Amino acid sequence: MAVFFSGLSIKMMDDFLDRELDRLQNKETLAQRLENAALPYALILLMIGVVLNPSLAGSLFLASYIVGMGKDIFLFLPSRLPSYGEMLIGFFLGLLLFGFYQIATSITVILVIQFMDDFKDYFLEKEINTANLVQRLGKVEAILISLILFLVSLTLAWQKLILVLAVTPIIICCLEKPQLGKESQRMLSALLIFLGLTTFLLGYTIGRKCGKIEGMKKGILFSPIQLRQESLEKGRCPICGTISQEKVFLS
Repeated sequence: MAVFFSGLSIKMMDDFLDRELDRLQNKETLAQRLENAALPYALILLMIGVVLNPSLAGSLFLASYIVGMGKDIFLFLPSRLPSYGEMLIGFFLGLLLFGFYQIATSITVILVIQFMDDFKDYFLEKEINTANLVQRLGKVEAILISLILFLVSLTLAWQKLILVLAVTPIIICCLEKPQLGKESQRMLSALLIFLGLTTFLLGYTIGRKCGKIEGMKKGILFSPIQLRQESLEKGRCPICGTISQEKVFLS
């Protein structure tokens, strides 16, 4: 739920900033209907996500900000700083608040989502967009980089990656009005992705919990034997350190 609410906030803010471009592309979003009220609602959604899981929701939001600033790193912003300056500030703020692991894995996961979105725009919309990473890097290079990022995310934080991938299509369906004739198709695809990934995560969670319970039971049965073996080998009690009677007798 923390990922879901923070994702809604990120998507709503992004749609608010891109509302004029979306109108030109005949794309209808909730941010267009809410207009200036979109930002307060986005902040409320972010607050809910942060309350549920501060490090997860906060690091994902900061990572989205950092990745978003990377579209034009030399652009000067209203703060009179270049984009790369605010990217560095956001990264060090993430280090201070959440630690290197959280902010680094969140950035890699958000980059995976960004590449997926840019691939969709590149192959489906066929529109020229200087901010599109696929157009800027090239198809082959973009595929290789996105694959590397996916494998890194899968290795370092696979649960975070699965959660983000699971809720992303649901967030898109909640905040974007599908194009005419594709409503049922998009919704069905989103539900299938969501159900598949959440079922996998749920199965892992249940299996891990059952494994812990079974391991605890076996550990309780095995621990007296292990303690007795250690006591005989070292000649003293491994718990209190008392010398065994056998060792005293031999001495």
